[in-house]
Amino acid sequence: MKLKIAIIDDEKHASETLQWQLNKLIEYECCGIFQDPIKAVEELKKNPPNLIFLDIEMPGINGFQFIERLDRTDVNVVFTTAYGKFAVDAFRVNAIDYLIKPIDTEELKEALNRVFSRKGSPNTPTLKKVFTEIQSVKSAKTKIAVPSVHGIDFIDYRDIVYCQSERNYTRIFLEDGTKKLALKTLKEIGLQLPESLFFRIHHSCIANLSKATGYAHNEGGMLVLNGKYELKISRSKKKELLERLVNI
Repeated sequence: MKLKIAIIDDEKHASETLQWQLNKLIEYECCGIFQDPIKAVEELKKNPPNLIFLDIEMPGINGFQFIERLDRTDVNVVFTTAYGKFAVDAFRVNAIDYLIKPIDTEELKEALNRVFSRKGSPNTPTLKKVFTEIQSVKSAKTKIAVPSVHGIDFIDYRDIVYCQSERNYTRIFLEDGTKKLALKTLKEIGLQLPESLFFRIHHSCIANLSKATGYAHNEGGMLVLNGKYELKISRSKKKELLERLVNI
């Protein structure tokens, strides 16, 4: 009997890549690939899988809330995460399967081997403890350190509207209208920002998608932030951006 697998991840490109990797490794029956976790709960109650690859943080509900709503103890779960060390440590200490995105094929193979050797999902109290740890640490880590000509600025990333490349530096535009010049490249700043909120819409610009207030078709596509900033969108990023905006 083939393994029945479902993938739940609000980032379409991540779930499609994982499906491609699975196709290379094993024969299985796909129970569905979902960007909407709430819809996934409804569908998987009717067609339960043996294994779920589940993103930690999604619009509407997180991974723990998803497991609670699914309410099945006979389903294996492997969590996928783009979070940093604090999330990985929480899963590792509590012996819960996880994979770090972008997912390495060898690590995926090891996770599948662990699934074949045991059955069932982690118990609810353990999962609740892990997600409480992740949320508490995450809420304390909203500030990023940005080197400037004056020293170091500590900026809450939730206040960032967008970041604009200025050669080897980055201009950061904040919610209150102020600007900061960071002595780091746009790529370096981007590595400090959560992928769930920020998206590189152009080679020279990273936008906070939670600040999006509109999309204009003029000039090949413009993203409107906070009702006043109009930012040009790279043609190669347009499709993925529109998919991301639907899930914001």
